[in-house]
Amino acid sequence: MKINKHIALWACPRSRSTVIARAFENLDGCIVYDEPLFAPNVFKTTYTISNSRSLEEENLKQLIVQNNLETDINKVIEKLTGNLPDGKSFSFQKMTTVDYKSEFGIDWAKKLTNFFLIRHPQDIIASLDIAEKKAGITEPLTQQILGMKTLYQVFQQIKVITGQIPLVIHSDDIVKNPISALQWLCKNLEIAFDEKMLTWKANLEDSNLLHTQLYANSALGSSEPFFETVRSSQTFLPYENKEKKLPDQLIPLLDESIPYYEKLLQHCHIFEWSEHRV
Repeated sequence: MKINKHIALWACPRSRSTVIARAFENLDGCIVYDEPLFAPNVFKTTYTISNSRSLEEENLKQLIVQNNLETDINKVIEKLTGNLPDGKSFSFQKMTTVDYKSEFGIDWAKKLTNFFLIRHPQDIIASLDIAEKKAGITEPLTQQILGMKTLYQVFQQIKVITGQIPLVIHSDDIVKNPISALQWLCKNLEIAFDEKMLTWKANLEDSNLLHTQLYANSALGSSEPFFETVRSSQTFLPYENKEKKLPDQLIPLLDESIPYYEKLLQHCHIFEWSEHRV
């Protein structure tokens, strides 16, 4: 009987999940499913609050159709939990909470090895705010887009259906000490660490991160500093402890998000170099 191993990383956007997926895809036998809930989510979402978000929605739908991405959630779940392609020993699934909807269910996650990646909401909001301004979106960010509440809800649901507390790791720790943090993570995910996880080719040349490639090379991502960093990077960038000042209108979103972050932080592995802001 074939045994399938599926690893799912759950994170809010701008939590460094892309660079971590970039590291894992260098491992022998790994196949990456890059934001597999993205297409089903977009085709279930209708923005009605503004012209700019409606335009963003249409652009995303065109991107999905042009690249034949699967929009049927049942087929996506079957792929995420089913047999691996020949020659692959495990899948690494990058899940962002902005793409998760409660109607997708969660029982299927029992077939996955789940772990949660967290980052301080202030850092995430600051990054998303820059992206929205670049895209010409004038409406303030929402909790639905940030996804910190959803991340905590998914964590709680997976804890219930598996009867175990999922692994939680802070992305700051991975950036501060990639070798030690990835060694710890691989050990707990029961896969072998390899130093190949630490470097890769620029411009996504050797990457199978389909969603990242499509978005980075599209008009939606071509002018964004985040995607330029993704394209040019060849390793983990040095950690920078920069305090990011948010516009006044985003402070309520930060205040709303902090309690969910702190609840996840309670379960986060503490490394000797950990200095997490609360």
